[in-house]
Formats: sequence, C-alpha cells, structure tokens
Amino acid sequence: MASRRKPSNLSAREEAWWEDGLRPHWRYDGVSNAKVWSGPDLPAPSCNEPDVWNGAVVVGIHAEAARQYAEGCRLDAVDDVKGAYTCFHAAAIAGYLPAVNRVGVAHQLGRGVAVDLTEAVAWYRLASSRGHAKSKFNLANVYEQQGELGVAVALYQSAADQGHAKATARLALSYYRGGVGVERDHERAHRLLMKARDLGCSTAATALDTLHFDAVQPPPPTDALVGAGPSRPSFTPHTTKSWTGAGVV
Repeated sequence: MASRRKPSNLSAREEAWWEDGLRPHWRYDGVSNAKVWSGPDLPAPSCNEPDVWNGAVVVGIHAEAARQYAEGCRLDAVDDVKGAYTCFHAAAIAGYLPAVNRVGVAHQLGRGVAVDLTEAVAWYRLASSRGHAKSKFNLANVYEQQGELGVAVALYQSAADQGHAKATARLALSYYRGGVGVERDHERAHRLLMKARDLGCSTAATALDTLHFDAVQPPPPTDALVGAGPSRPSFTPHTTKSWTGAGVV
C-alpha cells in the first residue's frame, strides 16, 4: 500500500521523489520487506515485475522515461537547463507525469525554453487531468495569480485531498484571506495549516506562529480528554505578519 502521509526519515533523494509525486510501497522480496517507489499513474509494484533503477520503481513503458526524467533532474541541478528540458520533454512525451509537470515549470519560468505561460498551463492541465498533485498545485498558482481564485481553490483542494502539503497550506491561506469564490473562514484555515504542518510543510508551521486567527476554537487538549487539569488553547496568535506560502514546485 502506498503511503500518503510524508514519512519523517526520508533521504534527500527520497525527499525529491516525494515532492515529484512518487510514493513508497513495501514489498516482500523473498527475504525481507523492501521499500520501493512508484508514481500514482503506475501499477502497484506487486502487480508487475518492476524495473528497479536507482532505487525508484518504474514499470513497463515508463522505465526509459523515468531514466530520462532523472537525467533531466541531474542536469537541472548543475544549471544545464537546455539539456534538462530536452530530457524532461522526452519523458513527458512518453507520459511520465513528473516530467510533464517539469516541462510546464520550464515554460512558466523560462528554464531551457522561452517563457510561455499558455504552454505551461497546457502541460499542467495535462498532468492534472491524470491526477498529478504537484501539477494541480502549479496550475492553481497560475489561476490565483490571474485572479481566478475560485478555480485555484478547487485545484488546491483536489491536490490537498491527495496529501500535497503545499497545496494544503495554500488552501488554508485562501480561506484565511477570503475573496471571490471562497468565504473567509479562519477556523478552517487554522485546521488546514495544522494538517499541512503535520505533512511536513515548513511554511505552514511559520504561518501558524505569525498569522492572527479570528475566533478559532482550539481542539480539547489531551489532558482535558482524560479528565486531568484545566483546558488550555492549542495556539496563541501574536502578530499579523503577512504570509504568502510557496510558489512553483
């Protein structure tokens, strides 16, 4: 079964895989349980003999695409943006969703290709339509920047439902501010920020400490539930500093 809650002991490489929408599975290899990774668009590892490359599980036609994607990530890390785009595009054409998202990012930010927001949105929509949470988050960012808050909130909600921490935090911020398409709801915003924090979003933790929340009812403390000691609030808002959350991923 794939893990939806972000584990706390991921390596740097596993952190990158998690951010790209891959999720760990446990599989018995005949000797012991082994942790393997696959994307939501791929069959579960138990359904196929996986082609294991560099620790990431890929299946069938996605094997070569995953290699191209990983090479694109390597080239991007050393600022060879044109080479990275070539690799991402090849993997995207093969239908590898993390690569489809990265092609969208490249067009949005002008990394290895000319800035073209229309093209970026097209790639984000393609991956989003197939359930890629990070693409939903990036597409929501675009709509929010264009003032289409109702569409953005729906996409943030969809990505948040898949356990995307940053989308959960941005959804919280939408409810914190309110606006066209969404009513201001500080209690819901606070609840979502706590969820995003628990999913590993550091900006959500910062927001909980810096934003002022109106009329939020804290959950009962543990000691109150067992009948020991007085009730106490779970947070103390103390400033009204602004918080914008995270950008393109």
